[in-house]
Amino acid sequence: RVSACPGEAGLLFAPVRASARRPSPRAVASRALRTEEEAEADAPASSDDATVRPDMFTSDLETTLMRGSPPLHRAARWGDVARVRSLLLHDESPPRSRPLVDERDVNGSTPLMWASQFGHDDVVQVLLDDFGADPCLVNAFGWTAAEYASTSSAAGDVLPLILAAGAPRGAARVVPSAMLGGGHGRLLCDFDPATIPAPAGPKGPTRWANFLSGFGARYITSASQSARDAWASPARVEVGGVAVAGCTFKPLGLYAGQRYEIVRLFLRDGVTGEEVDVPSTSCDAARTMESGGWELCATVRNPTWTPWGASEVGVDLAELRSVREELAWASRVAAGAGAFWLTTAFVCSNDLVSLTAIPSESMAPGVRRGDLMLVDRRRVGKGWNAAETDAGFSGRGFDVGDVVLFEPPSALRDVAARNGTPLRAGEYFVKRIVARGGDEVEVANGVLFRNGRREASYRTGTPVGVGGYDSCDACVPGRYDLSRRRVPAGSFLVLGDNRGGSNDGHVWGYLPEKNVLGRISFRVAPPGRAGFLREAPVGEARDGER
Repeated sequence: RVSACPGEAGLLFAPVRASARRPSPRAVASRALRTEEEAEADAPASSDDATVRPDMFTSDLETTLMRGSPPLHRAARWGDVARVRSLLLHDESPPRSRPLVDERDVNGSTPLMWASQFGHDDVVQVLLDDFGADPCLVNAFGWTAAEYASTSSAAGDVLPLILAAGAPRGAARVVPSAMLGGGHGRLLCDFDPATIPAPAGPKGPTRWANFLSGFGARYITSASQSARDAWASPARVEVGGVAVAGCTFKPLGLYAGQRYEIVRLFLRDGVTGEEVDVPSTSCDAARTMESGGWELCATVRNPTWTPWGASEVGVDLAELRSVREELAWASRVAAGAGAFWLTTAFVCSNDLVSLTAIPSESMAPGVRRGDLMLVDRRRVGKGWNAAETDAGFSGRGFDVGDVVLFEPPSALRDVAARNGTPLRAGEYFVKRIVARGGDEVEVANGVLFRNGRREASYRTGTPVGVGGYDSCDACVPGRYDLSRRRVPAGSFLVLGDNRGGSNDGHVWGYLPEKNVLGRISFRVAPPGRAGFLREAPVGEARDGER
């Protein structure tokens, strides 16, 4: 290992005393390989011996590893003390090289390791005291139960039991790079009993109260220290300073948002394992060598969160930032979130926009049952004034082709009541405006004519009969007629796009403009179809385009 620091004539590399040299990553990796070979005889047979399956830190634990684990491992994982005792006392399996209590799973992990990782100190105590589980066994990753216990939220309860049973102290455990997105990670465990938190006590209400109290105290201590560090520490990550993790890596005992002391900063060559110390992340050596393929790593610790020792992790991988940078980032996020929610509250409270779910297929194919639509209410005024119209056209901005949300008029309520389906208060409808006040309309066998012109596609959709939709199983062409008539001033004629499957203006008449609540042109959900309404939805064509 060598040390690097910026100098006037470039970079100065100074050798470090051999006695201070750490074990090389290659040596650690070789130890892990040997332990995997030693564990093969006890590990269950695998369909691919060259593949190590995900460990107990995987996010998809229950489907990738637990289902294929032995029953004793599953009982230890869930903290089922009675099941653990029953399996061990009534072991009817054939003779094996190791006792059942030290049975291995596909990765060579034992039930003690599983119970330690998930903080089940009662199971740990039963395995150790009653059945003689071996705390010194290592799995394919080179880990013992002590390392798994150290990353558990209940480390204070489990670690003392394992260390008292003779678990090895002082070890460097490599974390598989697959668990860290391909980066470097290693646990540096010293397991000093003086630094291990006091046990929370037997399971029960008192234990939970002690646990939550200690958890809260740790958060308060960490937050207050971070506030002090924000003023005392420089605005960069450097040796002897502090940093905040932006990501959580449970195998390393790292948690997002928590403050860690920087014990060491070094550049690591992933090929040769060579390490070069640097004083800070902004050092010229760090910037120059990192661009050459070296990984900038840090050794971090926190007496509150890593009482068992320290961790090595890539700076970029863990998103280590100075406390000042973290607080500045948090302030920006908080300000942005506050502005977003205040804006949302203002918009919703002032009836500028709203959401509505479509209950039927009357607007198919463009708008389908279950679609969540955004309603623009900005141009809706209070009432209608005939003096504000020109040839019967509304001054509120609604025009032919708009898809609108409206309150049902009295004629529609009467039709619904006669059909035995009376409308409830707050029940609204969605249709398309096809004619406005003063327009002359006529429908012949489902074909609409407005002011003597046949209906064409609209910017926000194409009704059935105007375009062909082979993929719309709910679409039905209209077969009704309406004699030529003029739309009254202050009213709209609204029809559903699914002309043969819509209860609309051809049934109950005209819609008073004052009943219109807002315009719809944007679909919020489902996500695969979210976006603005279009003339022809994806995968569907108009007449003459097929």
